[in-house]
Amino acid sequence: MSPTRQLSRGKWLSPLAWRTATAIVMIFILVSALAGCVVPAAIPTEPPGPAASTLAPQADQATTAPDGQITKTFKLGILGPFTGPSARTGDEFKGAATMVFDRIN
Repeated sequence: MSPTRQLSRGKWLSPLAWRTATAIVMIFILVSALAGCVVPAAIPTEPPGPAASTLAPQADQATTAPDGQITKTFKLGILGPFTGPSARTGDEFKGAATMVFDRIN
């Protein structure tokens, strides 16, 4: 008698039928996953405009404080999630950076 496997409802499958069914299910999963990854490219409706500058403005000029001392401006950029679904985390990040700068000054 050949070995068989029992399914939960009492139906019997031979090893060849079991392997065939498993292969069909795996191929279906693979094709479904690959079909879900295909996204058609968006066709632009307008030509792209000129690129905006991403550089910070230069702080070449020194400023004069109210007490007559000359000070220089130091600009520091912070990268964080300030918009979108993670904006709340970005607000906490910005608050932490502000506290540090206030403590330094």
